[in-house]
Amino acid sequence: MTEPTFEALHQLPQRDLPFSLEEFSERLLSVRKRMADENFDMLYLTSPESMYYLTGFKACWYGAQGPSSWPQYYGIAVHRDHDKIIHIDIPAESNYIDYISIPTVDKRIIPKRADLSFIVDTLKNEGWLKGKVGMEFGSYRPNRVVSEQLQSAFLGGGSSGVVDATHILRQQRRIKSPQEIIYHETAGEILDAGYRALVNEARPGMTEMEAFGILNLGMHKAGGDQCAMPYSFASGSRAIAGGHCLPSNKVMQKGEIFGADPCGSYHQYHTNVCRVFSFGEPPKEMMDQYNLIAKAIKHVENIIRPGMSVNEFAKDMREFYKEVGIWDQRNWVGGYEMGIGFAPDWVGEWEFTLGNFTEEGSFDERTLDENFVCNFENVFSAGGAIDTLIIRDEKPLIPSFLDGSIYVIE
Repeated sequence: MTEPTFEALHQLPQRDLPFSLEEFSERLLSVRKRMADENFDMLYLTSPESMYYLTGFKACWYGAQGPSSWPQYYGIAVHRDHDKIIHIDIPAESNYIDYISIPTVDKRIIPKRADLSFIVDTLKNEGWLKGKVGMEFGSYRPNRVVSEQLQSAFLGGGSSGVVDATHILRQQRRIKSPQEIIYHETAGEILDAGYRALVNEARPGMTEMEAFGILNLGMHKAGGDQCAMPYSFASGSRAIAGGHCLPSNKVMQKGEIFGADPCGSYHQYHTNVCRVFSFGEPPKEMMDQYNLIAKAIKHVENIIRPGMSVNEFAKDMREFYKEVGIWDQRNWVGGYEMGIGFAPDWVGEWEFTLGNFTEEGSFDERTLDENFVCNFENVFSAGGAIDTLIIRDEKPLIPSFLDGSIYVIE
């Protein structure tokens, strides 16, 4: 066996992009058109989702909560009149950018972490700070202190105004391309693999953390990414109490129910399916409630269609819930946009509510457009389940071998 040479060990990995260069190019063109429509000259994008969407760059650490002496000034700049993207980052990411991002990105490495003048001079020398600049004020990255420093520096560098442009990329990302749809479907298959591992291996006497690990490992073995947040996982009274609770070292007992609310993730595209399990047969009343939830999921699949208004969908579903007698037990019934997810969140911008604890959803004439991907939460005091939908004419429900009723583990 030949020993690898020093040079071979230090070669960069081959570039591995999640989308074709053509798709990345089309995304940039579409964003530039949106910029022109709203008279933005430049966008300085700092959210992980936006950076990934336009360049393929992704990282395990974005430093948003790091030391104040390491301000997170770094991001990508897009100009409405240019077909290149400038990526400004620290030296530690230099080689990584070369193989994780599109080859056309114009990489600029900041010499010192806190050198804001480097960013201003770079953009000013390109002629990109002459007009209206948009930033993602709605992103957690960078934090408010750093965001205000960037805003002030851009104004001092010649910009005529710096305003919020969070909506530009969020609107752009809402309707999914055919390849993005495939990634959501694959994420669903990955999640199903994780759930199969869970029902095959979880046993009374394990801690919640052990079972949580089985589910995660099952997804990773199936090719899944790390999902964007540590999802809810709870058993016994913790599961009944509800809430977005983290898994604990509580020991799961025979006769208890437990629930998981994970996402499968593939190329950062997230598919959400929440299910409930029982070690042994649960009380009949509880099983009956969850059987109604399973029927509700089938009803959603049968009625939802592209172009349907939220009002139409809500009216039909409310009638179903009232007919089976659970509408008055609602906690939250609705959904939100799914798509690219990075820590700390996978919850997207576009949401709709059919009803919550105290009221029915408000009048909502927006439409559920074709190739929009969202979760749908049937959450009631006596039981609940969550699924992911692709708004399309055929097979809108991303399938799961778990139908929404309680899965009994003997």
